Amino acid sequence: MMRTILGFVTLWLIPGISVGQENPSLPDLAPHVVEITGDLSISFPSLRRQPLVGFNPPPRVPEIPSSRHPFLELYKQATDDLPPSPLSPPQPPDVSTLANRTPNDGLFEAGVGRYLERYLRAHLSVPVAEQTGLVFSARYHGSDGYEPFSSNPSISSGSDSEHLSAGINHRAGSILVGGKLGLHRSAFSLFGSEHSSGSALALNPDRTVSGWNLSAYLGTRPGSPVAARLSLGTGRTDVETDLFDAAQQSIRPFLQREGQFSLDGSLRAPINDSHAFFTGHLLIQKLEPDGSEEIKISSGQVAGRFRLFPGDGLTLDAGLSILGFDAEGQSRSGEDRSLVFLSPDIRLTYSLRPGTDLVFSNEPELSRSTIRDVYFLAPYIEDNPAIQPVLTPVHLSGKINLYNEFIHATASIGLKAVENFRVIESPPGPFKGFDRGYLSVDYESATVTYLDGSITATLSPGVQANAEIAFRRGRLDRSDSIIPYFSPVTFGGSVALGMFDGRLSLKLLARGESARYRDRNKSEKVGSLLLFDTEGTWYLTDQAGITFGIRNLGGNTEFWDNYEIESTVVYTGARWRW
Repeated sequence: MMRTILGFVTLWLIPGISVGQENPSLPDLAPHVVEITGDLSISFPSLRRQPLVGFNPPPRVPEIPSSRHPFLELYKQATDDLPPSPLSPPQPPDVSTLANRTPNDGLFEAGVGRYLERYLRAHLSVPVAEQTGLVFSARYHGSDGYEPFSSNPSISSGSDSEHLSAGINHRAGSILVGGKLGLHRSAFSLFGSEHSSGSALALNPDRTVSGWNLSAYLGTRPGSPVAARLSLGTGRTDVETDLFDAAQQSIRPFLQREGQFSLDGSLRAPINDSHAFFTGHLLIQKLEPDGSEEIKISSGQVAGRFRLFPGDGLTLDAGLSILGFDAEGQSRSGEDRSLVFLSPDIRLTYSLRPGTDLVFSNEPELSRSTIRDVYFLAPYIEDNPAIQPVLTPVHLSGKINLYNEFIHATASIGLKAVENFRVIESPPGPFKGFDRGYLSVDYESATVTYLDGSITATLSPGVQANAEIAFRRGRLDRSDSIIPYFSPVTFGGSVALGMFDGRLSLKLLARGESARYRDRNKSEKVGSLLLFDTEGTWYLTDQAGITFGIRNLGGNTEFWDNYEIESTVVYTGARWRW
């Protein structure tokens, strides 16, 4: 215990002794770090490098030798000499894939004009399913005509015509199939016919041509590797003429009937790097003249061609054509008549350079001749005319085609050896009781030479024009005489303008023929023909428009002897399209 107390006393006495021996001092409280606060901006001068100049070489001026000249030849693509590609363009997509609604279009137009003229035109296309569509069409034209002879005001040139049709088109993959039903009727008078007084014949005979036709087709779509089409048709045509005066109650109108069946086909098939072409046509007619036995007429043509490339710029289509007909009792003597020919079918095209082609060809042709076709060509012919096809086994021609982006011009020279030419003439004397205006129909071999040319030009956007002219010479071989109603010079042209973003469209047409003889004996000549037609349409909206025009504007409107049609026919109408 004493040790513990002694230790505490020692610890307490030692610090006191140490303090008493040293001098006391205060600690150093002066700060050793100084901090100054405030705004201080430090800036340095900017440094810019001076541009380096004088190191680029001067521009080089090429030296062109004096012997060098610019290239003046036409540019030729490297692929010009290659044969046509055997590939076909791809099938276009369905319209339904490009639009949300089913497309359809239509047109309706009606109007009136001078001589109590009235007309109606309508067209409607309606799709009823994705691959099926219906097409309807209607046309009507009528006129009270005028009085061509002041000495007899009871004679009038009035006429009426109606055409109705309805069709259906269906597509199944690359196959197209469809059908069409048509009705037609044309009524007019033989106002230019003349006969002696006291005759039982009517003074102004009325004639009506009416009938129906039904057709169906099967083919491939455009652009298919193999292009094929087959069509069948049938129909009937009636021709009724009131030849005798109404006072002759015991004599009924003359009636002629015709039934027809037609078969047409075409085929284009690729063979290696080329193509083969085949066409065929068959027409069977049954005529029922009033009071006579039934007459049968058969006609047809089959042709085949193969395309070759014999040289640089040359394309040759070579083949054969068989054409002919067999007609019972269809000659002036009432005998049967048959003709069959085997003729080369050739077409050689030589491309001199881009935009210039030479074409040499022999293209046989058989023109179909139904009663409707014959009366449409010459409405004032005799009743019960001879019906035969026009047969042309030789048609040699040479043509030059010039074309670019704006102009397409052609000039050709040719020779036709027509073995069965349809001769329509006005007999110089009385014919079947008529003294004038009752034309006869006959068939004879003929030779025709011609020189013609045409040009089509796009003058500016919305302005197009074309003109054509032909110089012809025709002789009948058997009688060694001129061809009646065969004009030595024919010409025509048109101008079409579209203005104000398509709201206004104007058309001007001109056609003319030189004077021509009415019969092979050159007894009388019919004056030259020059006519102008003009028409304009102004669309008030995108759908509605008004139409105005003048037809047959000219000094002479007579083509057939003693048949001068209405001139300067002013008309107007309304049009609706969608």
